[in-house]
Amino acid sequence: MKNLIFLFIIVLAFYGCIPDSNDSLDSPVNSEKINVESTNVKSFQVITISVTNTQLLESYSGLFAETAVSIVKTDENTLAFAVPDIGNGKYNLQFDLGTIEFTVTETTVLNTEELISNVFENFDTEISNLNNTSPLIAKEIQNAQDYRLEVQNLYSSLSNEEKRQVALFYTANKEVFKTFKDNLYTNLDATTVFSKTIQSNCPKNEGWKAFYSCTAKNLGGSSKELARSAVHFITFLTLAGISVSISPATLGVGIAAAGLAVAASAYILFAEILPATIKFKNDLRAFLYANWVPVKATFLTIIDEFSSNTDTSLDLEPKFRSVNNTDKIVSNETGLFINSLSTLNESWDKLKSLFGELPDYQGSSEIIPFNKNDKIIISKISNPNVELVSQNGQFIKFKSISGEDETFSYTHEVFKEGFVEISTVIAIVYKEKEIDLSGVWIMKYTTASCSIGGDNIEIPFTSTFIFNSNNTITFVGNSSSDNDGVISINEYLLVNTTLSINFKSLESGYSSDICNGISYDFSVDFNLKFNGSYKNNTNEFIGNYSAFQYEIPSYPCVENDVCNGSMKIYRK
Repeated sequence: MKNLIFLFIIVLAFYGCIPDSNDSLDSPVNSEKINVESTNVKSFQVITISVTNTQLLESYSGLFAETAVSIVKTDENTLAFAVPDIGNGKYNLQFDLGTIEFTVTETTVLNTEELISNVFENFDTEISNLNNTSPLIAKEIQNAQDYRLEVQNLYSSLSNEEKRQVALFYTANKEVFKTFKDNLYTNLDATTVFSKTIQSNCPKNEGWKAFYSCTAKNLGGSSKELARSAVHFITFLTLAGISVSISPATLGVGIAAAGLAVAASAYILFAEILPATIKFKNDLRAFLYANWVPVKATFLTIIDEFSSNTDTSLDLEPKFRSVNNTDKIVSNETGLFINSLSTLNESWDKLKSLFGELPDYQGSSEIIPFNKNDKIIISKISNPNVELVSQNGQFIKFKSISGEDETFSYTHEVFKEGFVEISTVIAIVYKEKEIDLSGVWIMKYTTASCSIGGDNIEIPFTSTFIFNSNNTITFVGNSSSDNDGVISINEYLLVNTTLSINFKSLESGYSSDICNGISYDFSVDFNLKFNGSYKNNTNEFIGNYSAFQYEIPSYPCVENDVCNGSMKIYRK
C-alpha cells in the first residue's frame, strides 16, 4: 500500500486538518463559480482553480478522495492545491465552494537521483552556451550559477523521502516550464536586432516593420510562457507557505516536510529554465533598445512654398524611436507583445529579488537617413495649372503652367522600412521671374557650427558683398579684407532660382603670437562655398554653406578654422 500511513501523516501536516462533518463538502459543481483548466491531472501536480463572484478566504480545507488537502488563495480570483499521492482513477475534490471530479494519472519516477542530476547537467550545458562577452550577461550568468549551487545544496540536504517527493513534483509539473524554454529556443534562435550581416529567423529584407513585428510576436509568446512559469513558481512557494523572496540558501529548517519538498521542486524547476530566461532577457533588451518605430511628425513635410521650375528639397529627416507601451497600434504583433510583457511584469515584480530585473522601455530615438530602398511619391495635385516636372528623391520640381502664382494641394506618401506615412500638403508655387542681383547683399550665417583651433563654438556673423556682372563677387564694407591676397577661385552661378558661390583666396603677411618662444610667419587660405534657392515670398536665398580658414605652413600653435551650417543671403 505505498506507505499509506506515512504519506497520510505528511499530507495532513502540509494540507491541514480533515474538515468535520459540518463542513459543506457535498455541494454540486457550480460552473459559473469555480473552474479548472483541465480535469485530467497527475498526482503531485499543482492545480489552479479560477473563482468568480466570490470573495475568497486565504485558505480552504478540502478532501481529494479521502485525503485531506489545503487549498490556498494565490490571488483575488485564484485558488491552488496539489494533487495528493494517489493512484490512477476518478476522484472528487470537495470543499466549501463546490465539488470537482478529476481523472488522475499516477506520476512515477524510475530513478530520482538520475532525474535531478540531469537537470543540473542540462543547466551547466545551457549556461556554457550563452555568450558572456557582455558584462551584464556575464553578471547574470554568475548569479544563475550561484543560484544553481544553492539549489543543489538544498536538494542534497533532503532526506530520501523528501527527494522522492521532489522528483515527483518536478515530473508532474515540468511541462509548464518546458513550454517556455521550447518556445524561446524555437522562435528566438537568432538575433532580435536587425542586421544585414547576421541571419535571423525573422524576415530581414522586408524592412523594419516586418522584422520587428515578427520579433515582437516571438517575444510576446515567450513573455506569455515565462509569465505562466513565474506564476506557477509563485504558486508552488505559496503552497509551501514561504515568501517568494526567500532564496534556496536561506530556506528555514522549520518548514514542514511536505512544504520543503514543494519549495525545493519549485527551485529546481526554475533552475532548469534560468539559462533560457537569461537569453530571453538579452533578446528582450535588444528589442527594447532598438529604434525602429517611426516618429510620424518627422515624415511630414513642412515645405509648402516652391519656385516654378526649380528643384526644392523637402528636407525630411525621418526619426525612429524605441517601442513603448503605447505602441499597440504599430502592428498586431506589437500589441500582443505589449500585453504579454505587461502580464509578465506583474508576476516578475515578485521575483526580481531572486532573479533580477527585466529590461524596461527605453525612450530613445535617432534620425535614420533615406536609402535606396525608400521612396517618396507625390500625387493628386489639385490645381490643373500646376505640373510636377520632376522628382529625384527628396528633390521635387513644380511648374506654374499659367505663369502666375498658383495655390494647390498634393498628396505626399513616404515609404520607409515597411512603414507608410501619408499626408496632404497645401502649397503655393511662385511664378518664374528674373532675380535682380544689383546692390549690396548680406550673407548671414544663421547656424554656424565652427571648430576654431580645435574648439567647437557657435558664431553668428555676417559678410557684405556685391554680385559682379562677370559672375564674380566682391566683398565690401567691413568684409572688404576678404578680397585681400591672391584670389584663386571667385565665381557664382544662378540657374533659375538656384544660387551657388565658390570663393577661395590666399592672403600672406601674417605673424603668430609667440609659440614655444618663437614667432612664426604664415599665410591664410580662405575658402567659402554656398548652395541655396531663392524664396520669392521673402526675396532671399536660403541654403547651406561650408567655410574654412587654414594657416599655411602649419606650425606647432596653428589655429585652423572650419565652419558649416545654414546661410541666408538677402539684399541690404
